[in-house]
Amino acid sequence: MKPPLRSVSPARSLVYSLTLAVAFVFGTAVNSAASTVTINFDSLAPDSSGIDPTVYLAGYGVTLSGVSPSATSDPLVYSDQAFYGTGAVGASSGHNFLLQQAAVNGGAFTLNFATGLTNVEFTRIRNITPNLVGTWTATAYSGALALGSVSEAFGLGPFTSAVYSFSGSNITSLSISGNGFGAAGIASAMIDDLKLTSVDSVPDTGNTLALVGISLASLAALRRRFIG
Repeated sequence: MKPPLRSVSPARSLVYSLTLAVAFVFGTAVNSAASTVTINFDSLAPDSSGIDPTVYLAGYGVTLSGVSPSATSDPLVYSDQAFYGTGAVGASSGHNFLLQQAAVNGGAFTLNFATGLTNVEFTRIRNITPNLVGTWTATAYSGALALGSVSEAFGLGPFTSAVYSFSGSNITSLSISGNGFGAAGIASAMIDDLKLTSVDSVPDTGNTLALVGISLASLAALRRRFIG
């Protein structure tokens, strides 16, 4: 024998619907918030020979790979106070900058990011004196897909600083290649203020509380109507 069907009152049905709505709001209301980290290399203390940035970069979730022509060609952090003496180049903030000076006959390296980024930006710092500067290219990737490149030609300074940026939904690495053709005093791109922007999902507190407030007010009105 089948149990008798039970009807649900409109009040109880509405309470149930509003309860589901509140649960849905709590579970799905989110906003996207951009977060930018700036790597300026200024906590390091390089001498005129430069300093290995590997451990420093790892603190920001950045690793090095694809270094050529060999591991001894790692990009190093230099100070504009000890690079060809003082006053040859000028960092964009503080005094330190990143450069693969061993690329005098051609070289490359890749910066890998632990989190997929939406924007990568860096400043190529200024050359104050008439140094020969090697050609260089910077390419942003999402996995194996190249998202875009910027470059500067082999030439003679001085020149002012320039800011370059890349945008995408999932930037995973930035590769830098340079060539000083055996003659350049500055072999590749001099990089400072590397800015890494990611987007995180966070609760949409304002909208959530507003919707919950509406739902609770409706429940209270319903209770007064059907209870007394």
